[in-house]
Amino acid sequence: MQEALKKDLTGRFVCSNETIGFGSSKTVYKGFDRQEGCEVAWCKVPAAVVGYGANSRAVREVQMLSEISHPHIVRMVSSWVDNSRDLIIITDLYGSPLDAYVRKHGKQEISVIRKWGRQLIDALCFLHDRPMPIAHRDLKCANVFVNNYTGDVALGDLEFASVLSSSRTTLSVLGTAEYMSPECLQGKYTHKADVYSFGRALLKMYTLRKPYTRFRTGPY
Repeated sequence: MQEALKKDLTGRFVCSNETIGFGSSKTVYKGFDRQEGCEVAWCKVPAAVVGYGANSRAVREVQMLSEISHPHIVRMVSSWVDNSRDLIIITDLYGSPLDAYVRKHGKQEISVIRKWGRQLIDALCFLHDRPMPIAHRDLKCANVFVNNYTGDVALGDLEFASVLSSSRTTLSVLGTAEYMSPECLQGKYTHKADVYSFGRALLKMYTLRKPYTRFRTGPY
């Protein structure tokens, strides 16, 4: 393992300087869980993104999500706020995101796409059919991860998921425009919008093109 940059306060988790992913709101490093003896993903969400005012609620919801256990949802192992007020999230380590996986291996057989679709639907049903439904809010191929050994997929990047009550919608606009339902662009978000995003993701799996490609040019 490369020279460690950081450890958590307990010394259980170690963060290396090997970056394995990044986005507009986070950077993901390869880490190691000394208690379990396995590699993990160390996700850092800057305090400026989490927001100081909403930080305590964000941490509570992430901690709640860490209790979720489903074979097709990336497991959150732990989370905390570090000395810089950045939100740190530890998850199981998977292989490539689905979009990168398909770019590498090419278009998949329809049977594989069906399998992926069933697995993602199982994950969404698990999140939505709860006393307090959980909306993912950013379902897209880049947030679906492939087990390189089995070819199964798991839904990940739940750090901006929202716990909803039957009378509450989230008012913040989060997600990726190509996958967002029209009402999301108005800041009105319920768990039903995840179903719309799932349809867009399934379309991308099958066509290898971004949604709304008639308005854009370029491949997957």
